[in-house]
Amino acid sequence: MNISESEKIDKGVDGLRVDSVDYLYENEEFFDEPPSHVDGVSAKEYAYLNHAYTRNQPKNIALIQTWREVFHQYLAIV
Repeated sequence: MNISESEKIDKGVDGLRVDSVDYLYENEEFFDEPPSHVDGVSAKEYAYLNHAYTRNQPKNIALIQTWREVFHQYLAIV
């Protein structure tokens, strides 16, 4: 989205809820997640893996910063 698309914001949106933002990108090499070695966790549970390649990737931060810049630009012209 760029500032020229601000009419979408003008329609009364008070904010955005972004769920699972830490999973927007994953490692481009598609590495397998390593085991977490947490005691008592079965292989079928989420905690069984250390999600180092699919969670909190650097591109996530850059994208969120871009979103923030767009909204700051919008607020500066409103």
